[in-house]
Amino acid sequence: MKETFIPTQNYSKTRDLVNELLGPVMGVEMGAVIGRAGRGKTTAAQRIYAQTDRVCYILFQELWTPVDMIREIGFSLAGLRPTRRDLAMSLIESELVRERRLIIVDEADRASISALNALRNIHDMYHAPLLLVGEEDLHRKLDRERRLISRMREVIRYDPLGQKDLIIFYAQAIGVRIEAGMAQKFMAHSGGDFRTILTDALKVERLMRANSMDQITQAVVDAVCKNGKDTK
Repeated sequence: MKETFIPTQNYSKTRDLVNELLGPVMGVEMGAVIGRAGRGKTTAAQRIYAQTDRVCYILFQELWTPVDMIREIGFSLAGLRPTRRDLAMSLIESELVRERRLIIVDEADRASISALNALRNIHDMYHAPLLLVGEEDLHRKLDRERRLISRMREVIRYDPLGQKDLIIFYAQAIGVRIEAGMAQKFMAHSGGDFRTILTDALKVERLMRANSMDQITQAVVDAVCKNGKDTK
């Protein structure tokens, strides 16, 4: 399978927001991407990180304190993890003064309110644009803190992927065209969940390779969708 990403409206909106947040400083350079697990949020964030200049990325860990998070941001920016909070903040400041960069915090729904406010401090003190990525609980936390939600330039909600997205994905990732009926079957099986679409595509590719096929057949679709998720 080729390294690719579905060119969905979700991804395009996120990429546009990142470019906007990296623009002129207005004091509201925070944004959020919200959606259930499996909607492709992390895939989008990691692709933007890999392909966009002046972006760093951290994946928030369940047991992190605000200091742990600040140290990890310092490492993402400069490759160092100072043990003390003040040293970590000084490192972040020096790096952001040298080059203004956007910080993506993935799985930010796991962060405490204290950690989210520490991110707000970095935004306010160093004019650092921030993109928070997480599930629905992230939005609830932001709504509880006026100081956080008021700094959000935009909150993007990731909806389930559509049939058109799925067809484009198969064309780009595997290099094959699928008929509308097959696409409907895959959509019913996946429910628009990006991870399930990806897993199904990997199974399709494996079956086609094993049987020396260059086109998807109905038998392949049925074999991939036979595990009971298909509700049609």
